[in-house]
Amino acid sequence: MVKVIVVMPAYNAAKTLEPTIKGLPSVYEKIIVCDDASRDETVRVSRSLNCVTLTHSSNRGYGANQKTLYNEALKYNPDIVIMVHPDNQYETSRLADMIDLILDKKMNLVLGVRTKTALKNHMPLWKFMSNRGLTRIQNLVFKRSLLEYHTGLRVYDGKMIKAMPYKKFSNNFCFDSEVLAWVIANGYRISEVDAQCFYTSESSSIKFFPSVKYGLDTLRILKRFRNGYYTNLADYKNKTGKKLIPADEQNSLES
Repeated sequence: MVKVIVVMPAYNAAKTLEPTIKGLPSVYEKIIVCDDASRDETVRVSRSLNCVTLTHSSNRGYGANQKTLYNEALKYNPDIVIMVHPDNQYETSRLADMIDLILDKKMNLVLGVRTKTALKNHMPLWKFMSNRGLTRIQNLVFKRSLLEYHTGLRVYDGKMIKAMPYKKFSNNFCFDSEVLAWVIANGYRISEVDAQCFYTSESSSIKFFPSVKYGLDTLRILKRFRNGYYTNLADYKNKTGKKLIPADEQNSLES
């Protein structure tokens, strides 16, 4: 039987966690939620829903949250790991299709992309335009033609997660960009599935100025990608003499 684990990096998600979970199709064995020192009742809600509930005593960042989740998920030796933001922004009815792409089509990562419905469902225009601009630049550097690199709905091959040196990636929002740079640099296969997205007052979303920093960090990641940083992190220091990024640094990107 295929073992599917869902992970949710949560911060102030008390109002949206339950509808997010109730909207999931019955494709999973276990849900793991990590609360990054929320100021609301996220932990209580998570426990009331019988999720495996992990907590950070202080706010460590979006990337650090995912690191904690993957550390826990790998204890269950999963075949599939689903990462979805617990803000009830993503419509997840096609998760079975995404899983099938990994099991049957031998993909290693499947992204739920929002481009077709984002504006119709009230994604802010500035966010949509920055998303499209960054994606275009990333496609040029990565030599790919993906529709979106910045989605919070991802389905991973469990073996790839196990092989990924994610502990060396950023603790902040650009963690996901480093994941994709590593995936592409190491020849893993990526596919995409359309996913409806819904923006409401309760949806979590990176604000404008953190978004600018995220964009600049993503550009630095592309520079590192071109320099071969992500091809083999284990050998990078020996080859270049440069220091690897400490896993626990909040601003972990070199200029």
